[in-house]
Amino acid sequence: MKPAPILLLLFSKQPGDKNAKTRLREQLSDSFVDQLHEALVTDTLSSIRKAVSNDDTLRPFCAWARCETIRGVSTGERLAAGLFSPTSPVTHLLQTGETFVDRLEQACLSVFDHFSPPPSGDHTPAPLIVIGSDAPQLGPDHLLRAAEELRSGKFVLTPAPEGGIALFGIPAQTRWKALKPAFKNPLESVGISELYHAHPLALLPPRTDIDLPRDLSTVKAELHLESRLRSERCWFPEETWKVLCRQYLQRQA
Repeated sequence: MKPAPILLLLFSKQPGDKNAKTRLREQLSDSFVDQLHEALVTDTLSSIRKAVSNDDTLRPFCAWARCETIRGVSTGERLAAGLFSPTSPVTHLLQTGETFVDRLEQACLSVFDHFSPPPSGDHTPAPLIVIGSDAPQLGPDHLLRAAEELRSGKFVLTPAPEGGIALFGIPAQTRWKALKPAFKNPLESVGISELYHAHPLALLPPRTDIDLPRDLSTVKAELHLESRLRSERCWFPEETWKVLCRQYLQRQA
């Protein structure tokens, strides 16, 4: 019997959005941050595509922040269209809400609304994995492991530095809980794990997300080491690696 579907949500700003990575823009050029953000989104979509190709029960969704479109098609949709085949389509949504947490919560609920059968009362109709586009080492193996843990009924969490969250996963038939209390905790990973404390916790290896300029050195060092193992791995965040290498060479010059 085929396993039940797992919903996989990418929650992100679109390539070219000048509101993306605002804390990086305070110290770095818009041109570099634009290139980096597009590379991060591209690598994240590439990771999702690879995971979906290995597990056809994964149902990918993208919730994009509102941004300019070209002929009615957003930059995020165009990028995804170039990576995914027509037989593995991605469902695209637009974020709504005043605050980050409002938009995240509405995106999760919108994904559930798109799923059939519809939610039963206030319970989640299917397992849900949520990721952003700022942790380039969230590879397909990591996503597949998260899916496996969700199938066993666990709440899944990938922490990021300083109490952040790189990935979280909510099991099926779980009573939906508003996310605001979790994000009021300065340690967001602790806050969201406490929100779903009734479920066994599957704690996956941490991943560094890029929010501040100092994160660039950390990720570049980690990717430098991982690049030596590329031939042994099924996936590597090539686009992010290229942008960080160009930045390093420009600084050396």
